[in-house]
Amino acid sequence: MGWHLTCEKLLNVKTPKRVDYLRIIIMELARISDHLICNSVVVLTRVAYTGFLYVMHTGELIYEIYEEICGITVNDNIWVALVVERNFTNAAFEKLEKFLAEYPAC
Repeated sequence: MGWHLTCEKLLNVKTPKRVDYLRIIIMELARISDHLICNSVVVLTRVAYTGFLYVMHTGELIYEIYEEICGITVNDNIWVALVVERNFTNAAFEKLEKFLAEYPAC
């Protein structure tokens, strides 16, 4: 993301708000899934397999959103400078709403 923002700033290009919002959604999903995976592995090393499975279920919801948007589950390969390569489908928004409904509030 830093590379893309740098290119856009050097070229003096202003991206549409929709592109900014879609990028933030993907970045936040990546951050949440990273924290879930790292913390679940720590729990797993403490021989708490149930906690690992509970957290991985939530991670799977994020992977389903990735798969809907990118066509692949573990790599959010939609980054292209100046644009978002793939638009979110209605199914992706439905899965995102499902994730937000099931994810525990802080």
